[in-house]
Amino acid sequence: MAISHPEAQIADALIWHLSQLVLTPARPISYPGMIFSPTVGVPYLAATHLPNTTGATGLAFDSDREFRGLFQVSVFWPARKGIIEPFDLAGALAVHFASGTRILRHGRVVEVNRPPTVAPAIEQPDWVQVPVTIRWRCVAP
Repeated sequence: MAISHPEAQIADALIWHLSQLVLTPARPISYPGMIFSPTVGVPYLAATHLPNTTGATGLAFDSDREFRGLFQVSVFWPARKGIIEPFDLAGALAVHFASGTRILRHGRVVEVNRPPTVAPAIEQPDWVQVPVTIRWRCVAP
């Protein structure tokens, strides 16, 4: 399937880059819009694509467009097992999407334009969730 519009190309590039993360041991990933059933007690990652603003790079009506948004990847870790390991995994995500990362896909460059933010842990009955927010931008004609 050909992906022809920048909105979809950007999402695909970010999801693809996440899929290239090598972890030992490997962790399941819940991708946006895909069926996923977590197994209680098995750590996993969950990705959310959050496009935000689109603007023009110049004054002309036919100027290139600048797309910006967030890509959030949350670490879900079994509850009552501490916070060190989920924060370590969140740190690995932050390194994988480090500021300055350029993802080339579909002839476009999606750039991580700020250091990723690792948020405080959110404790739930079965999980500890640690969100990692990646800010990105892409310029497209």
